[in-house]
Amino acid sequence: MPALEPAPQRKRTFVLEPIAETRRASVRFPGHTQTFNRSPSKVNPKGRRIRAPNKRRTPVEGAKRSPCGHDPVTEAAHSREAEGCAGGIGGIEEWPGGFEDQPMLAVEEDEVDADDTYQWFISLVAEGYVGFVRISRTLYMVQGFDLNRKEGTDAWYHFQARPRGTDVQLTCLCPRGNQHCLHKRFYKEFQESRFGDGQEDSEEVSVVGDPQVVLFSRRVVGAEEERIRLCFSVEGDSGTEDARSRAIVTYEGNLSREGRWSCHKDAHVNCSHKRKALALMVRDLQWEGDIDTAGSFEGMYMVDDMNVGQSTERAVSYLPILPPEWAALPTDNILYSRPDPCREIEEVIHIGENSRSACGMHYWQHDKAIVQKSCHVYTLSERLTRKIELQECPSCAPHRQCWIGPDARESGLFNLNNSALFTHELLDEYTNRYTTSETPFVAFVLCISRIYESRGTKFIGEDLFRSAWFAYASLQELENDMWCPDCGTYPESVIWDGVTLAFGKKHIRSSLRPPTEKAPDAPRRRHKRVLEQQWIVIPDEGRSKVRRRLLKWLKRWGRTKACANGENKDNKVGESGDSSEDESNVEGEERWMELDAIVDALKSGGCDSVAILLVNVFGRGSMEMAERAKRRYRILLEQVSREMWQRENIDQQ
Repeated sequence: MPALEPAPQRKRTFVLEPIAETRRASVRFPGHTQTFNRSPSKVNPKGRRIRAPNKRRTPVEGAKRSPCGHDPVTEAAHSREAEGCAGGIGGIEEWPGGFEDQPMLAVEEDEVDADDTYQWFISLVAEGYVGFVRISRTLYMVQGFDLNRKEGTDAWYHFQARPRGTDVQLTCLCPRGNQHCLHKRFYKEFQESRFGDGQEDSEEVSVVGDPQVVLFSRRVVGAEEERIRLCFSVEGDSGTEDARSRAIVTYEGNLSREGRWSCHKDAHVNCSHKRKALALMVRDLQWEGDIDTAGSFEGMYMVDDMNVGQSTERAVSYLPILPPEWAALPTDNILYSRPDPCREIEEVIHIGENSRSACGMHYWQHDKAIVQKSCHVYTLSERLTRKIELQECPSCAPHRQCWIGPDARESGLFNLNNSALFTHELLDEYTNRYTTSETPFVAFVLCISRIYESRGTKFIGEDLFRSAWFAYASLQELENDMWCPDCGTYPESVIWDGVTLAFGKKHIRSSLRPPTEKAPDAPRRRHKRVLEQQWIVIPDEGRSKVRRRLLKWLKRWGRTKACANGENKDNKVGESGDSSEDESNVEGEERWMELDAIVDALKSGGCDSVAILLVNVFGRGSMEMAERAKRRYRILLEQVSREMWQRENIDQQ
């Protein structure tokens, strides 16, 4: 029997292969087009699990090595690229120069068409639903834009347009600011028609040159009317007018200072940016604070017209609309046949005889060209994409995006801005809930948004829906029916619905007064910024020169007693020597010659009343006037030189 040979020993070999980690399905949020980012410090630079060192690694067949030694997992961890300049990432990350505070509503991602999104963005900016606020000659505050929901977000960013010779250098601190974002594209397209030429000496610029603290946004938060959100743009410690050096400070709370301050640059409780913003509120709202208000408030102001959204007159639909069927009366006029609530929305919304522009100045013309654009129709359950026929408005500027569109009343649609259309059933549903259960706009929008999410679409935001509903309610035919069948037009007893027409009884206090009554401790805003630097109406081109000469003269001579005492002060000064006497005489002659020149310019421009007032107060024979009265006239003339002055005679009394 042959001897058994020992079996060969098998060497145990270890092969270390890269593990392909399956990516989890990421939940998308409004404006979020990437997966959730992990912390870069927790991502292995090789993108795989760590095993025993100095082991051979067998490459997987078909695997591709990324260039420059980067791995796709690492690139995904560091990527923050979005498909547009969407400010609605939901607070996942704070971008430089902006802050994010969006509610996280999980929605499905849409395929975003760039041109359609940009046209929607232009329309919302033109109508005031998305902010593009100018705070200085070169600085702007731009609002974030959600690409999927196609609405503005709560995020704000700094935008700067600096003239560089014949060109303009644009800087935007939004997430897509390093590339071609919507804000830059909008500015380039409407630079001349909306923003002027962008030069430093532009006459259309009505803001100060060195803004230290600017309150540019103010809005009500949620359903509580007492809570507001204030947004400030605060100058940095460097003092330079650069977008990257400024900070955005927000305050959310009530006007009695019971709220929360936040600064996107400094997390310190009492940072310098918050103190500067508080100083502005101490001055304008008489807040109590330990801020040193003895210094100058120069460069601190509020932007006019800060509320988001324009008036209801901007709606394209203008014909009277029937009230809801449950609120209709037998005596109501039948304006049109009510459409079937279960109808199918037509693919193309046609223009017709009753079509009108958003500005209300032009109607449909048969001989003009008709174009088709995409629009969204919002129903009770989903958002539909349709085509709408439009005509270009012949008189409005291109940046206003004013088109002649269909009224669509007979189709059961309300046309807000030729981009967003609403079914009558949707708007009537809010009227139904509002009059029965005190449903605020926030709650209704949230409920409808959840219904839309189940269908894979998105609903609009609170601001846009509020504007649409008020515009719709103003057109409903509810006139000439406020009478009682038994008592007539003027009943002896009237019971008002406290849900819709009044406020709660808890708000009634002994201090409640009519809104027209002036409180004795009402704040005095002495540093109110004038929107437009306009002055006396003079037909020639020298009105700016006259204004500057008068202001210079008032600053030099209007604050001293030299004007009131005439030549007495000059004689008193002359006692010290002949040279001093000669200098004072020359100085006095210069004062009166300049005053006479200003008076002649005012008279030649048709402003005789102002010229007479100036001579009586500051002329050679004005010694008898008291200093207190003279000071009041000086303040009046300084204010007049900065405001619009019509050709109306001043009351001599």
